[in-house]
Amino acid sequence: MLKLTKILFFILIVSNFAFAQNKEEAFNKLKTKLSNVKSISFSFDENGNKGSIKAAKGNKFIIIAGDRKIISNGKDLWNYSTAEKKVMLSEYENSSSMANLDDIFMNFSTAFKPLSLIKENASNGGSSNVLILQNNDGKSLKNISEIKIYSQGNFDDFSAIEIKSKSGTKKFGIKNLQINPKMKDSQFNFEVPKGVELIDLR
Repeated sequence: MLKLTKILFFILIVSNFAFAQNKEEAFNKLKTKLSNVKSISFSFDENGNKGSIKAAKGNKFIIIAGDRKIISNGKDLWNYSTAEKKVMLSEYENSSSMANLDDIFMNFSTAFKPLSLIKENASNGGSSNVLILQNNDGKSLKNISEIKIYSQGNFDDFSAIEIKSKSGTKKFGIKNLQINPKMKDSQFNFEVPKGVELIDLR
């Protein structure tokens, strides 16, 4: 019995060591997938709040969630509530306290370095491989300290992303991910619909 216990313990140690050694391989697969990203689109679920994101390099994005639509052309930001029939227009500010899409996806290959690779059990009985990333130099992305990327496989694809920043920690389930879909700059400009109140804060 003692001999069997030693064998099982040895197998566990070797298995964990091999798994730890694969963090660079997992990171390289993500770097390949997210290298040269100019545009991206996906649907997300954040604690039951579902929506979609389309984004292009230069802090241009369209976020739709519930009755809210947020659009940025990199200069102006429209925050539109269909329920209230109001849209607030302000200047886009790349705040140092917030994580933005350019930080995470457009600069991924140079912005982060792998810290560890772990397995995490889910409440439904399943498990995910989780690659934990750190800000590469602590300077280029002051607003993001750590990212966790969840994959059901070997990181050819991923199912969720958790972002730890100065504004807090949020986890987003991700589906229908598309890299470099065709997008036009005109998509990121907003025309106020008839009957909607415009509040210009610029």
